Amino acid sequence: NYLSTFGKERVLFIKYADFKHKTDAVLEEVYEFLGVDNTFKGTTDIIHNPFAMSNNKFVRKFYSLTWLRKFIVFILPKKIISFLKSKFFSITKKPSIDNSTRDELMNYYLSDIENLEELTQLDFSVWKKLD
Repeated sequence: NYLSTFGKERVLFIKYADFKHKTDAVLEEVYEFLGVDNTFKGTTDIIHNPFAMSNNKFVRKFYSLTWLRKFIVFILPKKIISFLKSKFFSITKKPSIDNSTRDELMNYYLSDIENLEELTQLDFSVWKKLD
């Protein structure tokens, strides 16, 4: 693992939730960890790659075919791709999973979460909540 290869003092673990909700504080921690100027304030208010979904079943099916999507992106100009995305996709909230699927995933990954807690010395109890 990374800790045994690089040493604990040379590995920084960051929770995505912390990065998302406390971006400036986490970036300051990263800068300090790297030994660079931690007073630098970058632009963090831009949301890159937001979740978007089409209401059209055909478009969703088409978009799920990665090889076809990559081919279309390769052959069409960016302006046309942007236009098509604006017409067929809307930025929306991610759909939630049903409770039975969540329970199944929790049971499947519980030991991995516990191993991650032990390895990183971070608290991931929020991941283990079923509500």
